Formats: sequence, structure tokens, C-alpha cells
Amino acid sequence: MVFNIRMAIFWGPEVDTKSSVIYNPHIGPPVLVNPMIFVAGTSGSGKSETLMGQMERAAAYGDWTTYFDLENEAKERIENIDGKYIDVRPGFRIGLNPMDLEVEEDKNGRRFIDIYGKSTEMTLFLNVLVNQYFARNLDGLEITTIEESLFNLYKHERGINENPDSLYIDEVDPENNKVTVGKVKKGNADTIRPKSRTI
Repeated sequence: MVFNIRMAIFWGPEVDTKSSVIYNPHIGPPVLVNPMIFVAGTSGSGKSETLMGQMERAAAYGDWTTYFDLENEAKERIENIDGKYIDVRPGFRIGLNPMDLEVEEDKNGRRFIDIYGKSTEMTLFLNVLVNQYFARNLDGLEITTIEESLFNLYKHERGINENPDSLYIDEVDPENNKVTVGKVKKGNADTIRPKSRTI
């Protein structure tokens, strides 16, 4: 087996042997069936510290991590690695949208919108829901229909293509006498993004 150090995350030394514990979430089966992790320990044993350290190391490699901060202790560390901390409270809109597109950058520095990747990601997400609630997987026709529908939604209905500029519009809200100066994502006029200012 070839070990790809670029994709591996150093977790620390093993207690008894002092050998390095390396985790590679991308190695795949049969070595790693899925990238899930279970961390257990008594109160104060370092579970949160371990997971936050893993999150920081993953960020250094460009991997995304979702961390549910139930104890409100990770905000500063998440922001230190340029992560997005979302405060979820009852009665407040949080602006999470699994269909939201982001500008990506390849290894050559080219910025682009990955519509095909997002369609595949959403199809996998819907497959998990179908599997959870109906104990089956999507069939080929359903997968094709979902991917084509999402592609049509992004490209034809919203005019989004690989060009990052196609993701944004200048927004005017005459109902509230507001004009947004800067970039607002298409379909998200009520959600002002960090690159925007409302006046």
C-alpha cells in the first residue's frame, strides 16, 4: 500500500509505543470503509481538544470539517483558522443551505464554480435521506433525474456557470428601500454575504 502523506493528518503519539498516529480520511476501502470517527473518554480527558486539534490539522490540509460546538468552546479556534462559525439558536435564521455554491480554486490558482460536483454532493445527500427514511438507495433513474434537475436549476434558471462572476448579482430591494453594494449570491438576496454592504 502506498501511503500518501499529503492527505494524512498527524494526531499525536500512541500512548504505549510512542509511535505516530496518522489518520487519512481519503484512503478508502478496504483500509477505511468510511471517514467516520468515534471519540470516547471521561469528562476532562481531552475529547474536545482532540477533535478541535484534528479540525485545525484538517484545515491546514484544505479539508472541511463540521464541528458541532455544543459547549460553546470552539468559536475562537474556528475563527483562527478562517472557519465559519454559525450560531444556531431557536427562532433565528441561520442561512445554511446545502445547495449553496461557493467559488473554488484548483491547484493552479484557477477560480471556478463546480456545478457538477455540487450536483453529485446533493445527490449523495438525498441518497442518505432516502436510505435513512425508506431503507433503500436511489436507483439510476432517480440519480440521473436529480443531477439533471440540479444542473438545470443552476445553469439555466439562475444562469450560473463555471465563471465565479455568474454566481453574483447586484441587488435592489425597493420594498425595504435598500440597495446592496457589492456582490450578492443569486437566489440569496435576503442573505447579505461578507463581501456585501447594505445601505
